[in-house]
Amino acid sequence: MPSTKNLLVRIATLDSLLSNRYHNYSLNDLTDKVNEKLSEIECPPVTRRTIEYDIDFLESAPFYVEIEKYRSDYYMSNGKITVKKCLRYKQNGFSIFNHTLSSDEKYVLTEALSYLGQFDGLPNFESLEALKIKYDDKPIKKIMLLEKNELDQTTHFAVLFTAISQQQVITLTYKAFNRTSTTKYILHPYLLKEYNRRWYLLALTDDSHEIKVFALDRIVNIDICNKNYFVSDEDILEYFDDIVGVANYTEEEVLEILFWVSDKDVQYIRTRPIHASQIFFHSAKENKLRQLYPQLEGGSFFSINCKKNYELIQELTSYGSNLVVLSPQYIVDEVINYIDNMNEKYSFLRK
Repeated sequence: MPSTKNLLVRIATLDSLLSNRYHNYSLNDLTDKVNEKLSEIECPPVTRRTIEYDIDFLESAPFYVEIEKYRSDYYMSNGKITVKKCLRYKQNGFSIFNHTLSSDEKYVLTEALSYLGQFDGLPNFESLEALKIKYDDKPIKKIMLLEKNELDQTTHFAVLFTAISQQQVITLTYKAFNRTSTTKYILHPYLLKEYNRRWYLLALTDDSHEIKVFALDRIVNIDICNKNYFVSDEDILEYFDDIVGVANYTEEEVLEILFWVSDKDVQYIRTRPIHASQIFFHSAKENKLRQLYPQLEGGSFFSINCKKNYELIQELTSYGSNLVVLSPQYIVDEVINYIDNMNEKYSFLRK
């Protein structure tokens, strides 16, 4: 799989070069031409090896293009003629951007465009809508339904989408859930993430250089700053490695959390892990745990490694009595407090 950074630019450039019947391009020529295009958009150059990976990518799913290798005379600057190995599409006039879509591809494209269409003001959406009209030549039965929070500000999504893609610094006016007044932040926006039917922005604060998370439905206003710099972060996805949800508290340590799941929910938990680090215990380890916790009949034992936050406790308690947290005591106490508070709230309804 080729490097994903600037992949679309490289693929589009290679597609144009390989479909050109009026020039003969060697692998070195293709590399130089791609780097010229990357230089125009102020992106770093790539190696010949990267272009080889890109060509392999074109020859595999989903494109499956046929690329032929041939020899062509090359006139050198000293007047001598040499032969260079060249590449081009085997089919004359072929381009990955003009092939006929299958029925399944039309379904996927239409559904994807429909999903993007819910975000008002998305940049270049006019072009996306034109694609939808082009391929949606007859009514297509809806086969995919995604839940949406009606409180989300879809226009905010569009502005943030553009700011992230264009690396623009923004001023965000924000009203937190537990505040009555608004706060202004100067931010370097990095990522839009959906969790539990709510969209969040992950961004770096300009003053303290802290990573913060902002719910889109709590954003009051967004302005683009007139700053000519942007602090990038290539490792931003690591922010989510040790958490469930979106809240990552730096003061919290990563804990190994052991829990038991009843036979009723065990297959669900195994196929839909609470966290990517989830481990299922069996054999000797399982036998040892059954001796430690004889009160728990049947079921299975699991562990995850992550930090404590509200989303973690909410997830662990969402299974009711079918999931019992066993350690560490710190998390056990948090779960017990959560359950006790629920019991207290419901106590007046008991008869």
